[in-house]
Amino acid sequence: MHSDILDKEIEINEPNSYTEIIAWWKNRRLKYALTILLSSIFFLSINTPEHVSKMDIVIIIVAWFIGANIFYCAGWGLEIFEKHYSKKFNIGNNLLLDLLKKHRTLTFVGGLLFSILVTSHQLGLILSLI
Repeated sequence: MHSDILDKEIEINEPNSYTEIIAWWKNRRLKYALTILLSSIFFLSINTPEHVSKMDIVIIIVAWFIGANIFYCAGWGLEIFEKHYSKKFNIGNNLLLDLLKKHRTLTFVGGLLFSILVTSHQLGLILSLI
């Protein structure tokens, strides 16, 4: 299976180029990562049973942090997926891509709030299993 996306030269000057999409999300990754890290530490500090060792807490935070950052890629991944396939099949005149670009900040904030909610719930669940 051959992908022509790999053969194309990246058009850096084009609005909504693959580079521009990734750059927009990359510039916000540190804010996301720090927020998830701090919320993880906060939720673990108020919910950790006494029998859980500090090493277990560190392992949980590192694993959670890695997983959260993998899911962060869904933001730019969705935009690139839509851009590639809407151009390839002439679907919707890039309507979804334009909508995503106009509402990137809303998507970022919504995803961040959702991640904090999932972090608070799931870390509590993980601790109950230890």
